[in-house]
Amino acid sequence: MHYVAGAMLLALMLVTVIDIVGRTFFDNPFRGTVELTEMAMIVIIYLGFGHAEHEGDHISVDIVYVKLRRQAQLALTMFSGLFGVFVIGLLTWTLYRFAGILNGGGYTTAVWDIPQGPVALIGVGGAVMFVLALASTAVLALRDFRKDPSTRSHRKCANEG
Repeated sequence: MHYVAGAMLLALMLVTVIDIVGRTFFDNPFRGTVELTEMAMIVIIYLGFGHAEHEGDHISVDIVYVKLRRQAQLALTMFSGLFGVFVIGLLTWTLYRFAGILNGGGYTTAVWDIPQGPVALIGVGGAVMFVLALASTAVLALRDFRKDPSTRSHRKCANEG
C-alpha cells in the first residue's frame, strides 16, 4: 500500500511542477491542480496510516511511557490499540457511508470530472488497513504481556495463595 502512496506522491509532485512552470513561464497554469492535489492527498494519507502503524512510525511523545514498567507499557499499548480500533473503526464506518453517498449521487470533481466515490473508497480501504494494524498492535502487546515473566510470577503467586 505504501508503494501506491509513494507513486501518488510522485505524481502529485509532477503535477505541482507542471503547474508552477506553466503558471510562471507560460502564464498557463495546469487546470485542476487543486482537485488533483486533494484527491492525491486522500490516497497518500489514508494508505500511509496503516503502514505507519504497522512499522511503528507514528509520531509519539514517550516522556512518561519510557519511565513505566514493562507491564504498564504493554497495558498502555493494548489500551491505545483497542481505543484506536474503536475510534478509527467509527471514522471508517462514517467514511464508508459518505463514500456511498458520493457514489450514489454521482459526485465528480469540478474541472476533471473525476468520480469522488471511488477515491473515498480508497480512503476506506486505507482506514480498514489502519484498523487492522491497530488491532495487530493490541494483540501483539497482549501476547507480550502474557509472556512477560513478571506477570507470570504474579499470577502464579495469586493462584497459589
